[in-house]
Amino acid sequence: YAIASQTPDLVFKVYHSYDARVALRNWPLLTNVPGTARSVTVPMNQPQEFFTLTASNYLGESRFSAP
Repeated sequence: YAIASQTPDLVFKVYHSYDARVALRNWPLLTNVPGTARSVTVPMNQPQEFFTLTASNYLGESRFSAP
């Protein structure tokens, strides 16, 4: 999507898991990132972590991205 078509309430929700075999719907929410941000630094404390994200606004939350 073009930046011009973003809504002001856009937020990216970052989820994570230590085990990629766990169903995405069971991954805990790690943090929310404002929609205007195009990068985020996420501290990792395990040798292996997996991340996925969704986009969310007043219309609801998107599907998960590929982990």
